[in-house]
Amino acid sequence: MTIRMALRTKLGEALLPASYLVLPVPYNLVDAVQTYDENEQDVCGFLSRTSPLERKILVVEDHPDSRDLLAIYLRMQGYTVYTAEDGREGLKLLQLDCPDLLITDLSMPHLDGASLIKQVRQMPECRTLPIIVMTAYGKEEEAAAHCTGADQTIAKPIDYEALLQQISELLPS
Repeated sequence: MTIRMALRTKLGEALLPASYLVLPVPYNLVDAVQTYDENEQDVCGFLSRTSPLERKILVVEDHPDSRDLLAIYLRMQGYTVYTAEDGREGLKLLQLDCPDLLITDLSMPHLDGASLIKQVRQMPECRTLPIIVMTAYGKEEEAAAHCTGADQTIAKPIDYEALLQQISELLPS
């Protein structure tokens, strides 16, 4: 898989212009580095090539920028990532193929994360699916997530290194 990103960077980090978030960039993923001028700004871009870990992650998040940024980051780590914009779309994808991990928001239109998790836990093929819930609302929402069947929670804005630690705990090699 090849991922092309335009970003400002210093060694070992990437600053994504649209969101101004700093992400760690694994050195072993960087294949080629090029610098070019786009719209009178210096932009450093890189191509990374990874072989999938054959681990599938479904990301369900209604905020497009957050969803896309998380998907890109996980793909950079070698995961196969599918995305859905709400619980209803996520449930349809889960019915087609149960991934190795579900990462979902709780507050979403059409079918919220809590309802999604309850339905997933009733699906025989996904009953033991590890689930991480992303939340911006603190301890009360974290407790609700665990009550509905989530395995772990992570606060927004996402700490990507902490998320990778959670994923490695839930998906051992």
